[in-house]
Amino acid sequence: MIKAKLENYHFNLKNISEYDFFWINYEFLKKSPKTELNITRKSNINYFLSIMKTDMSLSDIQWVFKNNTIVYKRILNAKRKMMNDVSKYQIEVFKTSIKNGKQMQKIKSDLLFIYPNLKVDFDLEDIDRVLRVEGFFSTNDIIKVALLHNPVCEILSDFE
Repeated sequence: MIKAKLENYHFNLKNISEYDFFWINYEFLKKSPKTELNITRKSNINYFLSIMKTDMSLSDIQWVFKNNTIVYKRILNAKRKMMNDVSKYQIEVFKTSIKNGKQMQKIKSDLLFIYPNLKVDFDLEDIDRVLRVEGFFSTNDIIKVALLHNPVCEILSDFE
């Protein structure tokens, strides 16, 4: 049995209602039950849609949009907006001010959106509220994302 390669796609959707989104969601899950959808409202009628871990082809996705008369624009380089030098594998540990699991999940979700293969761990019991990141990434990107959700994020120079 050949496994399909799982893909990620990103789209701007224009002029859709909650009713439209319900049917889009239904059709995606009917075609590919393991598909993960993440939608972010940009305005009352405009959304950013990420379709993650799907085995649907781009033409299948476009069919769903056309079948539901959805105006869309595919974003080819959604992740590239933040990526700097990611050519070397690294492990970095950061001091943060993360207060709870909700902040932790938001940071982890945002980091995995930019770098899907990143390993992200937290130790909120440590005095430094540690964020540990492992993989191919830009340290500046990690700091930028963490600072979106908490006021402190700096590299720990000595960690044990």
